[in-house]
Amino acid sequence: MDIEDQVCSLELAQKLKEFGIKQEGFFYYVRCGINVNTGEEKYSLDILSHNLESIPSYYISAFTVAELGEILPEEYISCKTKGQKLPSIEYKKYWLCYYDPDGCDSDVVQMEETEADARAKVLIYLLENKLMEL
Repeated sequence: MDIEDQVCSLELAQKLKEFGIKQEGFFYYVRCGINVNTGEEKYSLDILSHNLESIPSYYISAFTVAELGEILPEEYISCKTKGQKLPSIEYKKYWLCYYDPDGCDSDVVQMEETEADARAKVLIYLLENKLMEL
């Protein structure tokens, strides 16, 4: 399994950083340049072995499934779907993650191709809607 399948996407990692999640992961997206044509920042996925405090704007934690599990409240659940064959939709298996604090149907449900992205999206939803604090 590739490491990209075990960490949340750059886009979701950026949102989590904006919410103030501590940047203390094992993997990081490291800013490595700027596309001269578009002005878009380029990032690479890496393991960081030095102090981030010197230039924190260059680093974004690429949270793993386990790290996201530590941040999410206990009432979240994630599982893999069995996939369905639907007209005009490719057969795929997805990760489903939801928050169910009172044991009944939950409105906080995310389905993504990786478990890390599903967990990150639930965490972002909880933070955006002030359903949890850091």
